[in-house]
Amino acid sequence: MTGLVIRHGDVVAEWGDPTRVDMTHSVTKTFLTTVVGLAWQQGRIRNLTDHVKDYVPASELFESEHNAKITWDHMLRQTSDGSGTLWGIPDWADRPEGATQDEQAHRPMHEPGTHFKYNDVRVNPLGLAALNVWKRPLPEVLRGQIMDPIGASDTWHWEGYGNSWVEIDGRRIQSVSGGGHFGGGMFKSAWDMARFGYLFLEHGRWAGRQIISEALVSIGRRMPLPDREEREGLALVSLLPQIHSVT
Repeated sequence: MTGLVIRHGDVVAEWGDPTRVDMTHSVTKTFLTTVVGLAWQQGRIRNLTDHVKDYVPASELFESEHNAKITWDHMLRQTSDGSGTLWGIPDWADRPEGATQDEQAHRPMHEPGTHFKYNDVRVNPLGLAALNVWKRPLPEVLRGQIMDPIGASDTWHWEGYGNSWVEIDGRRIQSVSGGGHFGGGMFKSAWDMARFGYLFLEHGRWAGRQIISEALVSIGRRMPLPDREEREGLALVSLLPQIHSVT
């Protein structure tokens, strides 16, 4: 085990080797959503309520009647209930519903935006969609716009799968995963994680520079669904005053 605790800008505790690079598992989602958020912040995504299909031409992922309704906001909040297979992994491979594979593959569908379900597969189409927006490797975007400006090390790396390579504008690029399952994900030290977390604690500012807009930070802190909507197997928890999440 390794980690550290920072309070008011000072390191008050650390254990293990905080410089060691480890798999960050589901925290990978936060890096992916931040890269998507930067695209919105810079006008590459016009509105988070836009349909993702309009940004990913020639993709079968968003052609079905159900998936065509999915917006960026749905994907960012894991309320898309998207269906399909990407990189050989079907959406139901993570936390499947049903007793048999046939039941899992033909589960009841929920209208996008009405049902929250934590899923480590549906974040992969979000990574591919973001790649189509940026048209360059997402780790490259993250490094240049976030990690280097906050003084992160050069030891972190963000991986996709062996078969998640695509060609965009004549360049072969790996589409990175949005979670830590199936071999992909973000690998980072506790020190680099702490810098990234502190950036959000400071409302997107670092050394006097607004790296992430306060509007984007505020959006990221909103609940994924109104209280009246269903959250599958999840409970509301308080993190900090006026900041909540689901677990």
